[in-house]
Amino acid sequence: MEMHISPATKHRAELAKIMAAADSFQPERGIIAGGALTSAFTGREINDIDIYFGCVGDFQLAVQDAYDEGWWCVSATDRAVTFIRGPRVIQLMCFGFFASPAEVFDAFDFTACM
Repeated sequence: MEMHISPATKHRAELAKIMAAADSFQPERGIIAGGALTSAFTGREINDIDIYFGCVGDFQLAVQDAYDEGWWCVSATDRAVTFIRGPRVIQLMCFGFFASPAEVFDAFDFTACM
């Protein structure tokens, strides 16, 4: 799996922070959103990476990928499956599925998390 990023992006430093926090975990068709983005752009420590999906099949593939890549499942709820690897934490969100990043952002008030 490879993340598709424009070589002209102005946000390479922020992307590097997010990828480091995700320990390079890159599920296909996953959408990173939430506090990790805010933290990356405000210079704060990233606590975890929330990854949203467009459909249940994409979510299931990501769960399998996490196991295959050596992540350890520490929690599973009706909202998310949480994995750790060393100090890194990823949450694969399953309470809803979103066709685009805009749909994820439209569904939440991320300032309430800060």
